[in-house]
Amino acid sequence: MKEILFLLGIFIAYHLIKFIFYYRKQTKKDDEILRSITLEQALSILINELNTYAFNGNGHITHLNKTSIQIYLQNSSQIITLNLLGGIVTLVWKMKIMGREFVYSINLTNIQNVTGEEQRKSAQLIIRQFEEKLEKFKDNL
Repeated sequence: MKEILFLLGIFIAYHLIKFIFYYRKQTKKDDEILRSITLEQALSILINELNTYAFNGNGHITHLNKTSIQIYLQNSSQIITLNLLGGIVTLVWKMKIMGREFVYSINLTNIQNVTGEEQRKSAQLIIRQFEEKLEKFKDNL
């Protein structure tokens, strides 16, 4: 029994150490990406396209920290959050509809050297997927 507990302890310690090193490696990627520009600058066209669609261009951009921003409009029923971790941007778009919350989420990879046109195409894809999922959500209300 002691041997099993010992092996289990080693197994857990190994994976914990592995996770810590992986996390540190991922945050170094973020630091490299954001060394000379902010997340808002790196994804300016994507953010502008989403702001235009969701808030008619009137949304406010708030920096939550170095790796997270939100786009929102006061008294609006929706909010868009972008979070960078390990070179991957997670976009979460929340909207209140008839007292229920609709959440759309997508991960964007390889954002280091993405062009303006690629950002525009990504925004169009995100909006299209958002609309499709929103319609399905509304059908189930």
